[in-house]
Parts: sequence; C-alpha cells; structure tokens
Amino acid sequence: KIPRLADFMESTFVTRASTRVGSVEYVKQALGKLLATQAINGSNKKVLAQSGHVGGRMPLSKEEPVATEVTRELVRNGVPSLEVVWKVGGTVTDADGNDMDGYQFTTVESRAKFAKKYGKLL
Repeated sequence: KIPRLADFMESTFVTRASTRVGSVEYVKQALGKLLATQAINGSNKKVLAQSGHVGGRMPLSKEEPVATEVTRELVRNGVPSLEVVWKVGGTVTDADGNDMDGYQFTTVESRAKFAKKYGKLL
C-alpha cells in the first residue's frame, strides 16, 4: 500500500538526513522528481494495479508537480535535454488560500520526451 504523503510528512521518522526537517525536505525533493518523471513518461499501470490503484495513475492532488519553465538547453550523455523548473502546490494554505508549504525543484529531462507532453513551454 502506498502511504499518503501528508501522513508521512507528519511522522517522526527520519530518513536520509540527521533531523526531521532535513528528512522532510529530502522526501519532498525526491518525491517531486519521481512524480515529474511519471508526468513525462506516463505511469506504470502494472505497478499501480499491484499497489491497489486503478485507472493507471496514482490519485494526486496538489502534490502533483507542474512544469513552470525551461531554464536552459543542454546535452546529457549525447541526448538533447532541458533543465526544467517544477512547482508543487502546498498542502497547507493561509486564510486567503495561498500555498504556505509549496516548493520548487529542478530536473534535467530529455528534450524529445518533454516536448511531447509540454511542448507549449518550449
């Protein structure tokens, strides 16, 4: 069973860091990059079906990353690539509805795969 992100973030479990705050930051970045890869490449329906999710993708809400901009073009291992900035909306909002715990991260993606899904950003 895939744990809910909100439950994991509230736990006292520390992973890949020496403090709980560092652990939460690590998980947010790692999960964001995983979900960005899923957004570009599509979900693995077999894995999701085995985990109890139907319909071919994990049920996400504001934790789903959104590509916001391409900052530069580069070549990575001989493959034309792009440096992409992603934004993840917050799960906590203030009285006006503004995200309080949203964050951004950067990935390097294949230009061809990214263009298929997010061609408007190019």
